[in-house]
Amino acid sequence: TEVPLDTPIREIFGLGRALRQMKDTIQKFIRVSVALSGERDFEKLLGRVLHEMREALNGDGGVIYLYEDNSHSLQQASQRWPKGAASVPNAWQNIALSDATHPISQAIAHQQETTEHEIAHPRPQGLEFLDERYGKNVVLMVAVPLRASDSSLVGIVCNFMARGVAAPSGDRKALAEAFSSAAAVAIDQQRLLEAQKALMDSMIKIMAGAIDAKSPYTGGHCERV
Repeated sequence: TEVPLDTPIREIFGLGRALRQMKDTIQKFIRVSVALSGERDFEKLLGRVLHEMREALNGDGGVIYLYEDNSHSLQQASQRWPKGAASVPNAWQNIALSDATHPISQAIAHQQETTEHEIAHPRPQGLEFLDERYGKNVVLMVAVPLRASDSSLVGIVCNFMARGVAAPSGDRKALAEAFSSAAAVAIDQQRLLEAQKALMDSMIKIMAGAIDAKSPYTGGHCERV
């Protein structure tokens, strides 16, 4: 039962407001989790994750880095700022997790915990794009690792804000960490589906090539199809 807010008793008023905020937060978390799990467009999925994390942390904008197992590095996959999504320049490089001095590598080491890092100029490798928005000013980076249900690394979401802006509260960080769990599962599933599709396409091409090579009647037909 919802506690009414129109009460002269301060303690009951505070309790009612806290319960209402908790109710709204739970409902939002459920809505976002359902939306993420149901999104089939990978780019839209990444954009939705960035949008929700930016709102949760009250940041200026953010970037998603996805983990590449073969190179043991993080690849910038998408970024979003208040005016919309920006394309990922080809010049951006992977961030090697073996570089223990890099702030993003340090953030990954904290498992699911949200961490804050001040990014000074000159920027660390892979974060040079911050100059376009902040110039040479120090930037606060709030990083939330993305880990699947088995704790394997999926990636990391980094939100940025100008130095001097109030850092996110503990409640906001807790909400972002809750979102990160749902986001990691959704992203991991989508990447697995994309890998399965690529494998299936390769198998079909191999089979079609074998059929074309064996039969003079179907030569070139399967390849055209």
